[in-house]
Amino acid sequence: MGLLATALACLAMSPGCGGPAVEASPSATPFALTYERSGGLKATPQKLTIGPGRHAIATIADTRGGTKTVRFQIPRKRVQNLRQGLAQAHFSQLESPPPGNCADCYLYSISYRGHEVTVGQADMSDRLDDVVTELETLIHAHAVPPG
Repeated sequence: MGLLATALACLAMSPGCGGPAVEASPSATPFALTYERSGGLKATPQKLTIGPGRHAIATIADTRGGTKTVRFQIPRKRVQNLRQGLAQAHFSQLESPPPGNCADCYLYSISYRGHEVTVGQADMSDRLDDVVTELETLIHAHAVPPG
């Protein structure tokens, strides 16, 4: 009888049965992010989309004036690094600054967890710069031919 009472008490405390809702930890939710780089002295737009399952699509300008698209899977460690970098940059609290006066600077746009930030190269914080460097490294490792 005591075991039945314990089981019923546990059921009553579980989410959906009147107990408090349990929020999923950031690492338990599927990672999804979109990154774009545009502008620059010699425009070389880049885009990286990371979806659930760590599946990524990178698109870059190729040498013939077209675009090159590659698909690959991101290692778990890289996703952990990105999550940590976005958390350290307080990404969800960042605001896009007004456009700066740097005509030849790159413009970076990151969308993550329903929040988007667009920032110019001259206005980027060091912590967000670390995230952009990680994203650029992924693009170059998979989409840019060695040479």
